[in-house]
Amino acid sequence: MTEKNYYERYWEKQSASNGKGVAELPPEWNEGDLERILAFCNGKIRGRVLDAGCGDGFFAAQICQRFNLKNVHGLDVSSKAIDLAGTKYPEIIFQQGSLSHIPEETNSIDSVTMVEVIEHLIDVEGTLKELFRVLKPGGILLITTTDFNWIKQVIIAMFFFEKYFYPTNPHIRFFTKSTLAGSAGTAGLPALPSAGLSSLAPVAQAISNANPITPKTRKNMWRPMKRIAAKKSIL
Repeated sequence: MTEKNYYERYWEKQSASNGKGVAELPPEWNEGDLERILAFCNGKIRGRVLDAGCGDGFFAAQICQRFNLKNVHGLDVSSKAIDLAGTKYPEIIFQQGSLSHIPEETNSIDSVTMVEVIEHLIDVEGTLKELFRVLKPGGILLITTTDFNWIKQVIIAMFFFEKYFYPTNPHIRFFTKSTLAGSAGTAGLPALPSAGLSSLAPVAQAISNANPITPKTRKNMWRPMKRIAAKKSIL
């Protein structure tokens, strides 16, 4: 099974674990989290934009509309996702391809967004270096992913380990603020200040309710995000 084959099934919404895992299917956006990400993007995303791991194109369409961007491109490994994106948002250019070999020239992109994607990657360092390659000097890379702080680590280990780390889950990488910044630094991207949401309240709520995590509740319980903006060094 290749990565591409896996994500073709993912975007066809064919769950491999039948409810035993977390994030088995494409997410439904939480409105509050979306607004926080868009607010964080304000004033940062500009020019020629690449939405890396664009999925069905939803976030690319949001930044086009919110910031009146005219040159946004989306790239995803799944042909099924790209077909969905092209049907929903024909005004945006979408292309199937790997983030390890981005079909863009060096120093050709002003801004890259990679929203809830890095946790899916096999080659994190290689992908970040490739994103660094296509960014123009002074360009911006915006990454969002869950912050696995120590509270979340303890609670998941005690109560949700098998579900969260089920073997067929698409999330295969897990970051804290320091490890994400370290990965960016290894790829040559100096980290700028990050911003995030508190994860204590939703996790505490999950425990107090003592209910199993379902695809419907997962989007509310496990959506705390950490955002890091990285600015490419001027060479």
